[in-house]
Amino acid sequence: MQKTLLVLILLLVISTLLWGCTTTQSSTTPAVTQATPTPTPTPTPTIKTTPADIKVISLSVTPIVVEPGKPITVEVKVTNVGGTEDSHRLTLNINGTVEEVKSITLAPGTSVTVAFTLIKEVSGLYEIEVAGLIETLRVRRADEYPRLANLYAGIDAFYWKIQQYTPTQIDSLIKILARWDIIAVDADLARFAPEYLGRIKELNPQIKILAVIGAGAGAYWRWMLTNDLEAPDRPSWITLGFIQYIRDQAAYYGITAQDSNESLFLHYGDTPGNPKPPEQKRWILWASETESEIDWPGMNPNSEWATFLPNLVHDKLMLTGLFNGVWYDCFLETMWESNLDIDNDGVGDSLNIVNQKYQEGMTRLLQLTRELLGPEAIIIGNPGNEWSENSPYYNYANGLMQECALGIQPWSNRDFSKIWQVYQRNMQKLMPPFRIHWIDADTNNVKYDTIDTNLPSAELQKMRYGLSITLLDDGYYGFDIGNEYHNTIWWFPEYDTNLGLAKGKAQQRDDGTWKREFENGVVLVNPTNDISRIEFDDIYQDVSTGERSKSFAVRPNDGRIFLKIQ
Repeated sequence: MQKTLLVLILLLVISTLLWGCTTTQSSTTPAVTQATPTPTPTPTPTIKTTPADIKVISLSVTPIVVEPGKPITVEVKVTNVGGTEDSHRLTLNINGTVEEVKSITLAPGTSVTVAFTLIKEVSGLYEIEVAGLIETLRVRRADEYPRLANLYAGIDAFYWKIQQYTPTQIDSLIKILARWDIIAVDADLARFAPEYLGRIKELNPQIKILAVIGAGAGAYWRWMLTNDLEAPDRPSWITLGFIQYIRDQAAYYGITAQDSNESLFLHYGDTPGNPKPPEQKRWILWASETESEIDWPGMNPNSEWATFLPNLVHDKLMLTGLFNGVWYDCFLETMWESNLDIDNDGVGDSLNIVNQKYQEGMTRLLQLTRELLGPEAIIIGNPGNEWSENSPYYNYANGLMQECALGIQPWSNRDFSKIWQVYQRNMQKLMPPFRIHWIDADTNNVKYDTIDTNLPSAELQKMRYGLSITLLDDGYYGFDIGNEYHNTIWWFPEYDTNLGLAKGKAQQRDDGTWKREFENGVVLVNPTNDISRIEFDDIYQDVSTGERSKSFAVRPNDGRIFLKIQ
């Protein structure tokens, strides 16, 4: 029994020793173990870089009209929309020739504005191009020809466009308006868009900007200087927006309810036995054929109006620094209707008394305007057609506009002889020191696109005729749709002509045509009923047709500009 127990103990010891050998790794036999999973390494992401993508996104030129020898700044905005830094060369080309090259380096996602400075000594047109973007620079002396003016007025001209246009469209409009030598715009812009007038002056430091405001009449005065806006039976077209516009403008002018004064308007005298309140007796200068609500009541200069308006122009317009002068609309000399009450006593006065008092009052208005604005300010009146030979207005105003020249309106100066007579009458006056005459021809209120100059041939002929007549002396010229729509921005190829300075006065030729010579060309006006020919010793180019020759024919009632080929 003991022997058997000893054997069992010995076997147990041997078994334990053998199990320990199987769990100890030997140098020759690999051990068998339970494997633990090893984490898979996360791969490093590959960064995909895009190449540099440098773009020229804008080109600006300031100013765009400049005198010779004055600096011009060309700014180019460049951006890198790619993912890598890179360098880029900007080439500034003038009329197709390399002017200057600048190198830049842009990090990804960054932008920079690069500026070039130019000075041009010779008058003319310069095409400025960078990376396919183009702007036109006009270099000209202030006294060169042609001299151009634009009456750009009416609520459709600026106010509604500002509400509807994109910033890019507004910028384009401003650039076009900056081309003219004189623009006359609504006085209201001093309130709701002064920054645009400032920008126009930046683009053309030579430009003269005049404030358009009614002197003899005006629809706005009815709403600002009476209680008509509050009337329960006011016209249906008067919206809350219009009421707010008028109230905002009145507030800007400092007009309050206490300024409402019916005596500022011109009225008819009472009919015996049938007296009417003053607001029903207003004299209407201009009446709509379809909407009496928008009639223009006439103002009475034999009242406080002769001092009220000049002070408003000085205090609210000229002191802003935005305007170079004023363009007075409806600046008449005489009336043509009887029974007008010029002294506000309710009784109609004789036409002689009315005309005497009316002209005296308008003269006082002009005189005070000149005293307040000073000798350098420009004062233009619009009588529609003319002021008489001995008009006292010439003593205080720089000149006048011939509105609807060559047109069909009852007041239009329709032919060359009358236009020339009125033109010379104004230009030969001695006071103030510098004369301004503005000839404005039009399409007789036939509406066309206000930008596109692709007009019918008859309209283009009238445009040329009016421009050529204006070039016979030192006046300014404009062409638009007419008295109902003075807000076109037509810029005709003839406007870009560089005639330089005049070499003398206009001369009438033996065949009845008129000719004036300039440094760089000749203007011919044919007011006769026959074709006229002009002969040159050298080669000239017809600006309107592009034809080059030594001999040209000019049709009746037409005018042509001929440039000498250098």
